[in-house]
Amino acid sequence: MKCENFLISSVRHGVVVLLFALAFAGIAVEAFALLPEAAANTADQNNEAQAEPVAVDRDVARLIPKITELGKHRLDMLSQLAPLIEIEPLQDKLLELSEMRNGLIETFYRVKVDPQSNIEQISEVQVQVNRVETDAETLVREVSEYISRIDQWIDLWDKEAADVPLWREGLGPAGELAAVLAQIDRLDTLIQSAQREVDDYLGPLLSLQQEAGALEMSVHELKTTVDALFQTNVRDRTGVSFMFSVDFLDQFNPSLWRKAREGAGRLLNPDFSVWIGNELQIGAALLIFTLLTVVLWLFRDTLQKRVSLRFLARRPVDVALFLCLSFFLFTTEDLGRFWLSLLWAVALFCFFRIGCLLINTSRQRRILIFLVTLLIAADLIVMLSLPQALTRVYVFVLCLIVVSLLAVLTQQSVRRLGRADWIVWFGRMGMAVFAVIILGELVGLAQFSMYLFFASIRSVFALLYVWVMYRVLTGVVEALLISVPIPIVGEQAEPVTRSLRPLVFVLAGFYTLVFLLVDWRIFSAPREAMEVLANLSVGVGGLTITLGLVVAALFTLYGAYWISKMIEFVLLQSVLPQRGIDRGIQLSITRLVHYAFMLVGLLLALGALGFNMTNLTILGGALGVGIGFGLQAIVNNFVSGLILLFERPVKVGDTIQIGEEIGEVKELGLRATVVQTFDLAEMVIPNGDLVTGMVTNWTLQARRVRVRVPVGVAYGSDVEQVLEILQKCGQEHPAVLDDPKPLTLFLGFGASSLDFELRVFIADMSERVGVRSELNCSINAAFAEAGIEIPFPQNDLHVRSIDSELLTRLGGVHSNENPGVSR
Repeated sequence: MKCENFLISSVRHGVVVLLFALAFAGIAVEAFALLPEAAANTADQNNEAQAEPVAVDRDVARLIPKITELGKHRLDMLSQLAPLIEIEPLQDKLLELSEMRNGLIETFYRVKVDPQSNIEQISEVQVQVNRVETDAETLVREVSEYISRIDQWIDLWDKEAADVPLWREGLGPAGELAAVLAQIDRLDTLIQSAQREVDDYLGPLLSLQQEAGALEMSVHELKTTVDALFQTNVRDRTGVSFMFSVDFLDQFNPSLWRKAREGAGRLLNPDFSVWIGNELQIGAALLIFTLLTVVLWLFRDTLQKRVSLRFLARRPVDVALFLCLSFFLFTTEDLGRFWLSLLWAVALFCFFRIGCLLINTSRQRRILIFLVTLLIAADLIVMLSLPQALTRVYVFVLCLIVVSLLAVLTQQSVRRLGRADWIVWFGRMGMAVFAVIILGELVGLAQFSMYLFFASIRSVFALLYVWVMYRVLTGVVEALLISVPIPIVGEQAEPVTRSLRPLVFVLAGFYTLVFLLVDWRIFSAPREAMEVLANLSVGVGGLTITLGLVVAALFTLYGAYWISKMIEFVLLQSVLPQRGIDRGIQLSITRLVHYAFMLVGLLLALGALGFNMTNLTILGGALGVGIGFGLQAIVNNFVSGLILLFERPVKVGDTIQIGEEIGEVKELGLRATVVQTFDLAEMVIPNGDLVTGMVTNWTLQARRVRVRVPVGVAYGSDVEQVLEILQKCGQEHPAVLDDPKPLTLFLGFGASSLDFELRVFIADMSERVGVRSELNCSINAAFAEAGIEIPFPQNDLHVRSIDSELLTRLGGVHSNENPGVSR
């Protein structure tokens, strides 16, 4: 035991020393990492001090191999730059974007000068300008990548051109020979030829980059102007006439009705060219729709048996169409007003049919019908492109109807329930919002009212849409797992889906935030909102950590945790039991696999945050110093946990005794072990106590254990008869093992009895208390039948002297009347 304690203590101190060594190693690595930089700075200073390069001796034998080497470089350059000469697709893209820019400028000024334009028309122009700007930025980035590939060859040939005079000087007298001069001229010609070829490739790309940069600048200027106009219209409190005033009524003239017919005419003549270029998204959406429909239809009977998935079996086509349309609409933006509205209308129809199955009460279904109807009515304004005067009347009448309906419905609900629940409060909030919209229309705040109208309706719809999407995604994931033809996967479909719900919930919350920011016109498009949110950053020293990096790191950690749990489950349920491995070893293996995956996930997460290996080394060194000073107990328990996992003196399921407490090991962790006592209390014991302390493991090698039953009989009993009875009771008990046989012993002469002991072995330690009780009962019955007395302790009190006065007070009791008292 001393040797074992010495080894354990050595391991523990060795770990502390190792952590200190890591700390100093991290400092050393950082110092060595700074040496190249210092050397580079010194070299730069020396280079600056030398105005003219110094020629070194050159070997004539290396001249022609140098020419050959540069010739190979030239061929490699031509091979790499050959694709760059085909810039017609980039030029076509530039021309297309220029035409779109010109069209947007025309549309913008037409909307700007039109007094009947509304905020939704300005918002549509704003979205289109953002798309063109994004495409222009992408084009500039592609051209810049092409130029950066040429730039490395420019540096190479410039360096080689500067090296030619050094060849002339470094060859010495050999450089004056005609043959050598011819080879030097050949070298110079090769380099100049390569430089001309580089210039031929670079010229068109620089011109294209200049034009693309000018386009990007002009589009950004247009975006700034459109954003300013949008903000001005949202805040505009003047310039719009009061509703039902003379100026307002004068707007209802033939020109107004002509513009309304033109808007309706554009609805009947959609632009089919917007589908060109979206073939990949269309194919992916159709594939999603087909696969989901087939899977949900084939497994509809299984899904029907599960209450949470029953809506998938009853609406397979709606679910598949809802998901594929959502995917297509999230990945495609350049569809125009008509097609976007039409696709959203179909998705809204599927959303309504699915939502009716997910909602339990008829009252909530009526609310859903009301919201969907309201959204369709609001979307008609966008689809028809109504002039501002008609839009104001439309919104005013619609809001009056909504406020009236909400007032009636809330009043009925309060009268029926006797109280105001969350639905009633939601209805009252809606009444207040629409009352503000009505008031704004009346006093002339038309743009503000329009903004509040669409933002409030779309916000409510976004919340409901993401909720239905969350339910559909989790249900579809579970349905897909059920459809996998592997029994272990199908049986664990529900737990796996439950473990993925936090991930889906976070994604749903993120997209809800994006939709709300777009609906309230803080950003003009979902892509812009996601980019801004992802780029929110905070500086930590010299490292910039963005929200996108934090989310990526969290998802990496969660993915590592989820994968480790899945592998742990497969190992415990399928792989390890088939190989006959002990249960405790199985748990040790799976625990190590879990920690290994979590370590890899932590390293990947730190890498995603931007930490390099040098920073990680410094962090590890600092952590080692901290552990060495203040976390020795944790390190001790951690190392002890590793010892327990590998040496396995204590395993899960073992029955151990620490002090007076006996219990079963339930969980063996790297820091502490959980032991459940027979009173069902759980003790959390640090692993260091299990390794260094005195622990009795009743089931380390086997669960067989000896039970001792002590018994005493009265003096004068037949000893041979007592031994025979005890032997018989031990042999007749069903839980007592035949090998080793029961053993009866006459231990000695006690103060009040003859002391015997029955010793037996049983197969399972957990039955020890019950077997002892049953043996005691059978022994007691056998002794009673045989007339053998089990004595109770007897004590004689002998008083050698007592005061006579005390005897008088006690009533004159004499010694002859108290035989047990002697004077």
